[in-house]
Amino acid sequence: MSGQRAEREAAVREVAAHGWTVARETSRGYYVMHCSCGRHQTTMHKTPRLLDHFRNKVAWMITQCSTQGKD
Repeated sequence: MSGQRAEREAAVREVAAHGWTVARETSRGYYVMHCSCGRHQTTMHKTPRLLDHFRNKVAWMITQCSTQGKD
């Protein structure tokens, strides 16, 4: 498994714990992600140019909508 693929799968697992799911995969391999409340959507790229794309995307998704309570 390539490094970026492993990072993307780890990011998907991390946000899944916060209620985000992969709604579908595009024909080009991008993941369309939806939150549990249904008001938020984003795309997770498969080969991003920025090294911290997955980390930034996860942080944004959790900030926007999370099923876990904030302490």
